[in-house]
This record gives sequence, structure tokens and C-alpha cells, in this order.
Amino acid sequence: MKHTTVAIFGASGLTGSKLLQRLLSDPNTNHITAFVRQKLPVSPAKLTQLITDFNDTSELHKALNDIDCVYCCLGSTLKQAGSKRQFYHIDVTLISDIAKQCEQANVGHFVVISSIGAKPNGRSFYTRCKGQMETAVSNTQLQNVTIVRPSLLIGERAQFRLAESIGITVNRYFGGLFGSTLKKYQPIDAEDLAKAMHRIGAEDNQSKRRIIENDTLHDIANAT
Repeated sequence: MKHTTVAIFGASGLTGSKLLQRLLSDPNTNHITAFVRQKLPVSPAKLTQLITDFNDTSELHKALNDIDCVYCCLGSTLKQAGSKRQFYHIDVTLISDIAKQCEQANVGHFVVISSIGAKPNGRSFYTRCKGQMETAVSNTQLQNVTIVRPSLLIGERAQFRLAESIGITVNRYFGGLFGSTLKKYQPIDAEDLAKAMHRIGAEDNQSKRRIIENDTLHDIANAT
């Protein structure tokens, strides 16, 4: 575990909240900056919460100087966003803008959540948006970029998602019948995704761009 100063976007979300807990309990992480819309109900000494207007990210780089690693756990659903336009704004434009601010601040490592099947020209609106976000982030001059592509997330949510529930049930009951064919689609617990991201972010920066698929995320989370 190398890095000592990190920042996190999306710390109130399913994965982000679990990642924040891990960072807070990590003795190798000396300071955490969380960019939030409203303050979280925690106040440990090594956490700074910055109330942020995500409609204007132009000055974020000023708070990102001297950050070893930025974790971006932002993301929405069409239902939450309310429209395709707003979904695109959150999942593509906003994340791309944050990556550019990290570039301007010379952040060492940018770790961002995408989705399995992400393609800039994908058939579904969701995977197409994720693919376009990946392209925008990869086109920055950031020294080190890691894109993680989880499958369906397992974990407690404030809102019930029927499609995800069905997908998780199918995979649990029938995934073993297909062996490695469906392994890459196996749902991942948000706790495991957070664990994998924590480990990925703590690695030595190696000036590279990489995409880590769902099955590898499972392997990283389960590694001893």
C-alpha cells in the first residue's frame, strides 16, 4: 500500500461509501478529501469534506493538488437521473470534467467505475455512455488511469432495482452451469468492488492505462 493522500467522488453511493470506510481504516492513507453535495455523517480527523457544486467543476483542480490517487465512484440510473440527457451529464460529462481537473492538478492515479460491456458505439444507451466516458478519460494526459468494469452490483440500496435483482438471481442459480462462460458476468458485491479498487489505487503508479474486467475484479478482491 503506497499512497497516503487520496480523494473520492461519490462517497455517499453504494460502492463509494464502502470504499470510504476502507480508506478511513487504512493506516497507510493519511488524508482523504471527499467531494460531496452535502456533508456525510462522519467526521474522523483524516477526512476533509468539501461541499461541491458539480454544475461547475472548473476550480476543482485547486483542491486536487498533491493528491496521490482519485477514486471516482459517480454514476446514476435513468430512473434516478430522470432523463437520458441528465444521465449523460452525470455519467459522461461530469466524470470527464473531473478527469480533466485531475489532469490539471497532476494527480498520480485516477480510478473510475465504468461497466461491463462498455463501448462508445454500443447498442444500449447505458453501455454507450460508459464507453464514451472511458474514451474521454483515456484521452486525458493523466499519468495513470484505471477503469474498472463491474457486472451487476450486490448490496443494500436505497432504491430497489428490479432488473438488477432478476439478473443477480439468474446468475446465482445458473452461473455454475456455464463455468467460465458466465464467470465474467457474475454479480459482484459492492464490498468486493470497493476492496478491489482500494488495492488497485494503492499500487505503485506505472504511467499506464488499463481496463480491469469483472472477473479480474473478483480475483483481486479475493486475493489474500
